[in-house]
Amino acid sequence: MNIKYYEEKGFKPHCTMMPSNRYRQGIDIKYHDDNVHDTRGRQFEGMPAVYVLANKDGEVLKVGQTYNVRDRFYSQYKSTVNATNDRIREHIRGKEEILVYVYTMPKFQSTVLGYEVKTSYTAGLEEALLKEFKKVRKELPVLNTMIK
Repeated sequence: MNIKYYEEKGFKPHCTMMPSNRYRQGIDIKYHDDNVHDTRGRQFEGMPAVYVLANKDGEVLKVGQTYNVRDRFYSQYKSTVNATNDRIREHIRGKEEILVYVYTMPKFQSTVLGYEVKTSYTAGLEEALLKEFKKVRKELPVLNTMIK
């Protein structure tokens, strides 16, 4: 399974994460012009998605999910310190640029116990894709640590 498999399912190129001396955490984001017209990805604000990280050879490095595409890449991976983000940045700084592909998903709104709640199926799709990957490849992508 490589990135072509996910592109055939509808994942679209979103951005490239690359080493950079411009920021303290050491990476920068370059959005793909044909997909993102605002260089900060603002049109993806609040949009849930499942994403795939791959190297330039198409090897899948990570499958993940987010409830806010813009925040995940423009803010969290780029600058927030935590184990996952640090592992991704370390890979980028020490090994290779990472290409990001996204499959955006809708939010659903319902009333539960009198509260208006919004949700998405991103976590369920991420889990299904990781289980499929592990079944086919007998291991998780190198930057995924576990199946939830």
